[in-house]
Amino acid sequence: MFAARGANSSLAPIVTAALDPDTYDYEGAVLWNRHAPALWNRFTVELVRVLAGAHGLSEAACRRLVRVAYRSRQARADYRAAQDEQGDEDDDSTPVMASWTFVGSGYLNPGDVLLAAGVEASLRAAREALLDLRQRPQDD
Repeated sequence: MFAARGANSSLAPIVTAALDPDTYDYEGAVLWNRHAPALWNRFTVELVRVLAGAHGLSEAACRRLVRVAYRSRQARADYRAAQDEQGDEDDDSTPVMASWTFVGSGYLNPGDVLLAAGVEASLRAAREALLDLRQRPQDD
């Protein structure tokens, strides 16, 4: 059963009550809650054994990898939460470009432009020659 706390404490009788008290299996619920931790423990132990065996690891090595993965995931979540907390405080230091301007083609000098044009022309010629070879009927 659940215990309602805080803002929903007025819902406590609704949340903790069985949907149909006449047919609810109270003994089964008590037994399930009594044995659930042991069942969960058996499941996690067997899961580690299966994963370790499938990947050729010892159980200890598999548990270490799981622990490292969990800690990495938690560290990433903590980092993102810290970034979200900082939020918009740094907006004053973010440079904003008022307008975009064309800064050139990326070549440093006219020689680079000619070299790039020559490479492009030779690649185009090679591509066309290859297409011509593929389109010719082959004599066997």
